[in-house]
Amino acid sequence: MNSSVSTIQKAERETTINFSVEIVKEAINTILEELPFKYSPVGKGKSNDVFNNYQFSISRNMNPAICNVYLEDAETDKTKIKIIVTNAYGAVSSNSILESILNDYLNLLAKVLKGDSIEAEKKKATTSGILWVLFIIIFIIIMGVIFLI
Repeated sequence: MNSSVSTIQKAERETTINFSVEIVKEAINTILEELPFKYSPVGKGKSNDVFNNYQFSISRNMNPAICNVYLEDAETDKTKIKIIVTNAYGAVSSNSILESILNDYLNLLAKVLKGDSIEAEKKKATTSGILWVLFIIIFIIIMGVIFLI
């Protein structure tokens, strides 16, 4: 497994795994469908099943990121995966945070590929999304009260 981090705030990983491209594509789509609060496609048409490219945003606390995934047939029933995680537009995160985001995604992808349950991740992502909505509502209420004073 090749892992590198550059000075332009991105984390990059390239590896070959023992699953076919079709199975990996299904796993990626499962993650996007099952965890929409955490992993969501960036704009319309950012996933390209013909070229096996995917782009989606990753919400992780106060560190939003963009993930690009490229799949390529390596051999029979093997897939070469290249993943690049960069800061979301206008966001600033350290390379170590981006590397951690990349590792979290790879661990989740491995779980789905192995057929393990991701119910805990779904629950955590949903709870996190709800907490952010509540935080924003409370913030708006407080700011409204301050401006009224």
